[in-house]
Amino acid sequence: MKISAKATVASILVVMAMMVIACGPAEQKPPVKSKSDLAEERKTPQITWRDIAYIDTIQAGDTIVRDYIFYNTGWKPVVIKHAIPNRPECTCRIPSKEILIGDQDTVQLRCFFKDYEPRATVEIIVEHNTPQPSPVLVFMGTMLED
Repeated sequence: MKISAKATVASILVVMAMMVIACGPAEQKPPVKSKSDLAEERKTPQITWRDIAYIDTIQAGDTIVRDYIFYNTGWKPVVIKHAIPNRPECTCRIPSKEILIGDQDTVQLRCFFKDYEPRATVEIIVEHNTPQPSPVLVFMGTMLED
């Protein structure tokens, strides 16, 4: 049984084509970043909160106003996107501009407690542009009876 040279070359080409297809395209490595590029990526905004909770004594009919102070301790400006309280009778004021490096500002809670409840609690979820998780700011009030 003789195999022609053409058949041998054809079968070798088929085997090589199958190997190329099976291996797929060559993987490309991501570009190597310089030390200054890596350092720049680590420069992010960061929030440090002075107060995250208030505990107070209140009465029915009181309007409370509390300032939750924070500092920008990161390397880029901080932007507070939202501050959402969990009670409809409460509102929050957030900074209208970005907070520059080293500056401080507040998220202000204003809440009216119309009716008596033994323990009034408000939780505020704050959304911002930092890689940190969103904090939950808390106000807890023990309400005095009239």
